[in-house]
Amino acid sequence: RRSSDLLIKPGQYREIVCAKDKAPFTLFALGNPKDVVVIESRYNAMFKQPGLMASPCHPVTQDSSYGTFGSTTMAVHANDVQLVGFTVANDALETVKDGKDYPSGAGESGGAQGVALSLKGDRIHLKNMRLIGHQDTLFTDRAGPVQGRVLVQNSMIAGDVDFIFGGARLVIDQSLIISRAGRRTPGNGGHVLAPSTAPQEALGFLVIRSQLLGQPGLAKGAVSVGRAWDFGVKRGEWVPGVSPNGEATVTQSELGPHFGDGLALWGRSTSGRAPSYEGSQAIRMREIGNRRVEALAPQQLP
Repeated sequence: RRSSDLLIKPGQYREIVCAKDKAPFTLFALGNPKDVVVIESRYNAMFKQPGLMASPCHPVTQDSSYGTFGSTTMAVHANDVQLVGFTVANDALETVKDGKDYPSGAGESGGAQGVALSLKGDRIHLKNMRLIGHQDTLFTDRAGPVQGRVLVQNSMIAGDVDFIFGGARLVIDQSLIISRAGRRTPGNGGHVLAPSTAPQEALGFLVIRSQLLGQPGLAKGAVSVGRAWDFGVKRGEWVPGVSPNGEATVTQSELGPHFGDGLALWGRSTSGRAPSYEGSQAIRMREIGNRRVEALAPQQLP
């Protein structure tokens, strides 16, 4: 099938977007990606009238809040899609500073997830994109029985906690990944990658030829490169070969001073597994051939 090309004109579009089971298409903008912005401000714990559907891409009606996946600004649940040259953002937590003034139901311990872009499909390509949020900016999911393949090139992804997450096979190449400062209570760090790779899948996330930098204000070693997202697993109930075991490799990239060293590069999994390369509960997360730099990301997002 031939792809349809859809041009977005400059402007800010405050709305929820869902592209589900559509024919192959390219959604693109010309010029500076800052000039074309798709944005909304939903978050996990935000009140939703029961009976109201969060979005056609998340048709849950019984809940009284949007939930993580219902918070998504733009969802693409389709194969063979290209997104080129624009910004997708979730600004639900932009007014939160130093852990204060959270919106209703949200806080440091939960409810604050706000997804900018959700991808659920195979052969999805992002190029020259800007993805901006705080917790859970970019979600790349499995497409049913298929792991789903996503390629992100020459783009910027910004957030603070688990802001690149999911169970897809994701490659991020020649991109800028920014850990944001200022939202969380001082002393609370964050995590960049949170893969939830199925145990039978050998590959999860690959970050290559990219920069992983933190904004001024983040303490040295305060942020982990990633932690395994043991999706659906309660604390202490992770089972080898059965439960998700996130896989990630970071290579040929620059790592800023907001990261620790050695195993301190990785955080405990969401079910409480300690970062270790050995034993029955070993993680599948590696960094190799990278360069440590003292450079910081700009305070204002590029």
